[in-house]
Amino acid sequence: MNEKDSTSEQEEQSSIEFSLQLELIASIIGIISQALSILAILEAIEESKIAVEKDKQDQKEFDEQFKSLQLQIDRLTAELTELKTMV
Repeated sequence: MNEKDSTSEQEEQSSIEFSLQLELIASIIGIISQALSILAILEAIEESKIAVEKDKQDQKEFDEQFKSLQLQIDRLTAELTELKTMV
Protein backbone atom coordinates (compact mmCIF):
# COMPACT_ATOMS: atom_id res chain seq x y z
CA MET A 1 0.00 0.00 0.00
CA ASN A 2 2.78 2.38 0.88
CA GLU A 3 4.39 1.85 -2.51
CA LYS A 4 1.06 2.47 -4.20
CA ASP A 5 0.56 5.75 -2.29
CA SER A 6 4.08 6.83 -3.22
CA THR A 7 3.43 6.16 -6.91
CA SER A 8 0.14 8.04 -6.74
CA GLU A 9 1.85 11.02 -5.10
CA GLN A 10 4.54 11.03 -7.79
CA GLU A 11 1.94 10.95 -10.55
CA GLU A 12 0.02 13.77 -8.89
CA GLN A 13 3.19 15.81 -8.45
CA SER A 14 4.19 15.08 -12.04
CA SER A 15 0.72 16.17 -13.18
CA ILE A 16 1.00 19.40 -11.19
CA GLU A 17 4.46 20.10 -12.55
CA PHE A 18 3.21 19.53 -16.09
CA SER A 19 0.27 21.88 -15.56
CA LEU A 20 2.67 24.49 -14.15
CA GLN A 21 4.89 24.06 -17.20
CA LEU A 22 1.90 24.54 -19.48
CA GLU A 23 0.88 27.65 -17.54
CA LEU A 24 4.40 29.01 -17.81
CA ILE A 25 4.45 28.40 -21.57
CA ALA A 26 1.03 30.05 -21.93
CA SER A 27 2.24 33.04 -19.91
CA ILE A 28 5.38 33.38 -22.02
CA ILE A 29 3.32 33.24 -25.21
CA GLY A 30 1.00 35.90 -23.78
CA ILE A 31 3.95 38.15 -22.94
CA ILE A 32 5.40 37.71 -26.43
CA SER A 33 1.99 38.53 -27.90
CA GLN A 34 1.75 41.70 -25.83
CA ALA A 35 5.28 42.70 -26.79
CA LEU A 36 4.45 42.26 -30.49
CA SER A 37 1.29 44.32 -30.02
CA ILE A 38 3.33 47.10 -28.44
CA LEU A 39 5.84 46.97 -31.30
CA ALA A 40 2.99 47.18 -33.81
CA ILE A 41 1.55 50.20 -32.01
CA LEU A 42 4.94 51.92 -31.92
CA GLU A 43 5.40 51.25 -35.65
CA ALA A 44 1.94 52.67 -36.38
CA ILE A 45 2.79 55.80 -34.40
CA GLU A 46 6.06 56.19 -36.31
CA GLU A 47 4.28 55.73 -39.65
CA SER A 48 1.72 58.32 -38.59
CA LYS A 49 4.46 60.81 -37.69
CA ILE A 50 6.09 60.25 -41.09
CA ALA A 51 2.75 60.76 -42.86
CA VAL A 52 2.12 64.00 -40.93
CA GLU A 53 5.58 65.30 -41.85
CA LYS A 54 5.01 64.40 -45.49
CA ASP A 55 1.65 66.18 -45.44
CA LYS A 56 3.30 69.26 -43.94
CA GLN A 57 6.00 69.22 -46.63
CA ASP A 58 3.41 68.74 -49.37
CA GLN A 59 1.36 71.64 -47.98
CA LYS A 60 4.46 73.83 -47.84
CA GLU A 61 5.25 73.06 -51.49
CA PHE A 62 1.64 73.72 -52.45
CA ASP A 63 1.70 77.07 -50.63
CA GLU A 64 4.92 78.06 -52.44
CA GLN A 65 3.40 77.13 -55.80
CA PHE A 66 0.26 79.09 -54.94
CA LYS A 67 2.29 82.17 -54.01
CA SER A 68 4.25 81.88 -57.25
CA LEU A 69 1.05 81.62 -59.28
CA GLN A 70 -0.46 84.56 -57.37
CA LEU A 71 2.61 86.66 -58.17
CA GLN A 72 2.31 85.75 -61.85
CA ILE A 73 -1.39 86.67 -61.82
CA ASP A 74 -0.63 89.99 -60.12
CA ARG A 75 2.07 90.80 -62.70
CA LEU A 76 -0.18 89.87 -65.61
CA THR A 77 -3.01 91.93 -64.12
CA ALA A 78 -0.67 94.91 -63.79
CA GLU A 79 0.53 94.52 -67.36
CA LEU A 80 -3.03 94.19 -68.62
CA THR A 81 -4.00 97.34 -66.75
CA GLU A 82 -1.03 99.15 -68.33
CA LEU A 83 -2.05 97.98 -71.78
CA LYS A 84 -5.63 99.15 -71.23
CA THR A 85 -4.43 102.59 -70.28
CA MET A 86 -2.26 102.75 -73.40
CA VAL A 87 -5.15 101.98 -75.71
